[in-house]
Amino acid sequence: MCCIIIKKAKGLFEMKKTLANFIRALLVFLIIASALMCKLWLPGAIFMVIGHLEQYAGIAGAEVSMAVCGLCAVVVLPVFVIFVMSFAFPGAIEKETIFSEKTAKLLKVIGVLLVADCALLCVMLTVLLALDASWLLVAPFIFTGVLGITVGCMLLVLSKYVKHAAALKEEADCTL
Repeated sequence: MCCIIIKKAKGLFEMKKTLANFIRALLVFLIIASALMCKLWLPGAIFMVIGHLEQYAGIAGAEVSMAVCGLCAVVVLPVFVIFVMSFAFPGAIEKETIFSEKTAKLLKVIGVLLVADCALLCVMLTVLLALDASWLLVAPFIFTGVLGITVGCMLLVLSKYVKHAAALKEEADCTL
């Protein structure tokens, strides 16, 4: 009987470790995809906006390029912060502290940051569409915006469930 319990516990530990490693691998993939998006598509979007401003508004490119680069940094850099913060989540799965107030707050913060960042990305996308950007330039921004808002909303809902589960776990611990 004791052997069966030990085997089940070992299997559960391996499953948690596998899930945590899968989430870590997914986060690394998302960080690399974000970096590639910054490298490949963001400069094209910046130069397109600068070109339109120089052509129609007569504004010099040097002043505008600094402002546009600053705006793009505000939109893109939080993605890296969000993914770095997300690395605490797989650790919570491994340490069995997933059902805690701390994890619920972490999920809520990550979800809010992701939704806010993707809302800024949608504003940038609107500017690109208003300037008649090509679909090859706009498609990655659309994909990232939709995916980010979806994942952010899922994390906000998940944070509610984790918070509720943490309260139930605390109540059960007090009862026992």
